[in-house]
Amino acid sequence: MADPKANKQYYEQLYNAQSNFRNLWQEEAEFIMPRRARITLHRSVGSKTHSVRQFDSTAEHANFLLALVLAGTMTSDDFIWYDFVAHKDELNELQTVKLWLEDSRNRLLGALRDSNFQGEIFENYLDLPAFGNGALLLEEREVRKAGFNGFRFEAWPVGEYVMAENAEGLVDTIWRKFDMTARAIVQEFGEANVSTQIKQKAEKTPFELLPVLHGIYPRKDSERKGYEKAYASCYQDYTFDTILREGSYEEFPVMAPRWMKMAGEVYGRGQGEMVLADIRTLNKAVQYSLEDSALQLSP
Repeated sequence: MADPKANKQYYEQLYNAQSNFRNLWQEEAEFIMPRRARITLHRSVGSKTHSVRQFDSTAEHANFLLALVLAGTMTSDDFIWYDFVAHKDELNELQTVKLWLEDSRNRLLGALRDSNFQGEIFENYLDLPAFGNGALLLEEREVRKAGFNGFRFEAWPVGEYVMAENAEGLVDTIWRKFDMTARAIVQEFGEANVSTQIKQKAEKTPFELLPVLHGIYPRKDSERKGYEKAYASCYQDYTFDTILREGSYEEFPVMAPRWMKMAGEVYGRGQGEMVLADIRTLNKAVQYSLEDSALQLSP
């Protein structure tokens, strides 16, 4: 079983290393995507204070239009946006192989269309240009019948997760800290797996938000025991250090694209950083213009 205290230490180490990026993302969010402006500031969902610094929505609108273009030209349901080919060129000449690859492609397209892919990938298209990072979890839906049960996607907002790379510069470790109500924790993980404190809160204050930590990371070869899958998945109660659920994946299940990345850095940098100075200038100009108009109307 995973060690919850060790897990928390791993997360906090990566969280502290991410500090400068979070400050940058917070400022970008306040001008480009105010609803995301809860990265370093604790604001309630739907709070009007999210846009308190925004006087001009040009940057927000431009980022939304770019996300629409990315979605429409890269992963639209209106056309076939990928194909399968065999590694050996001679196999691609065989009609039976062509038909099998085409059928596999169509089956996957159908599974994507039947899932929540479009809604979740669009959140990544919003985050990538603005912040330079995205995270999209891919899992199979809850098993309710024999065979394949369909895909389930979940876009994680920037600032909610921390990442680490392997020796090849690929993201292979991700920790996400998020809130759930006490009642939802019991419903999701079962009474037998939650702490006594969580059970008590579920009874007395069922809608109290509590932090949950989810980590996905590679297992060491010595830990695989010949049958374990390559990547471990662990949910734990962040407050009371209780393991809620353990699982595993054969492959890393989180797609973590970076818009552009500097050597030696784990996190990407987006267009939002490149144009942040212009955004500040335009925003200030509009603010001064509105203040001047107010003074002229009511000296």
